[in-house]
Amino acid sequence: MKVRVNLFKKTDLSYDIEIHESANMAELICSDNFGLKYCIITDSNLEKSLGKKLLDQFKKQGANAELVSFPSGEKNKNLKTVAGILEKMHEFGFD
Repeated sequence: MKVRVNLFKKTDLSYDIEIHESANMAELICSDNFGLKYCIITDSNLEKSLGKKLLDQFKKQGANAELVSFPSGEKNKNLKTVAGILEKMHEFGFD
């Protein structure tokens, strides 16, 4: 299934999101040589159920990956949370 996200401004920022049942996202991403290091960013609700599973998938692909989570809820979607995520990424060696 493919979901289209339409983001129109002066330039078209739309993109596709691919959703595959039982997909191994890490395998799909790593097969395209998308990068050398990966950061999985998720909220605390999805960290245990999906985040750690995805991290394991990346590790099985031999990829260098880290998991960073933040507290769930709309109130935590703010610049303070972004700063915390960036700080954690810096600790993990992301430039």
